Amino acid sequence: MTASWVATLGAVARRYAGRPDEADDLFQSACLAILDLRIHPSPALRPWLRQVRGIS
Repeated sequence: MTASWVATLGAVARRYAGRPDEADDLFQSACLAILDLRIHPSPALRPWLRQVRGIS
């Protein structure tokens, strides 16, 4: 993951989360899922982040 992509993921997490602590949890869940699934991070994953929110 690049620093730019991590910043983008953080911004998207804040947009979809209701509260700052939820954004942190969502960000961490997304990062762990990306690492676990060996997904190549890309902007195309933004819609996927909404699904991670449902899981976390």
